Amino acid sequence: MQEKVKSEMISAMKSKDKERLSVLRLINGKLTDALKENSNTDLVAVLDSMVKERNKSIEAYTEGGRNDLADQEKFEVTIINEFLPKRMSVEDIQEVAKTVISELGASSMKDMGRVMGVLKGKLGNNAKPADIASVVKSELA
Repeated sequence: MQEKVKSEMISAMKSKDKERLSVLRLINGKLTDALKENSNTDLVAVLDSMVKERNKSIEAYTEGGRNDLADQEKFEVTIINEFLPKRMSVEDIQEVAKTVISELGASSMKDMGRVMGVLKGKLGNNAKPADIASVVKSELA
């Protein structure tokens, strides 16, 4: 993933796309820092975290009437999303969740932790953790 980011940085430099280059440098820096801290770091989780931070900022900027800053954050999210894997739809997650719930014999919210653990193992980075949690809650409620 980091090699792809570096390749995109070179392309942005050649095309003199300063805005894109700035975001790519930010992404590269975050990935580099994460790998320095722990070589087994899940880089997808690092990018997910970056998107989550920006989504909070977009909401705050929009509420504060700073659409210019919200637009900049949206642009950054678009660039970050280029490096994230394609994610499963909520409907697809529901299908897998129903199967896991049935296999585990889960019937109440007390079983949520067990179900989440199995689902995260099966789905990996193919689904957002927040989507998995909301599906499990709705299925066990």
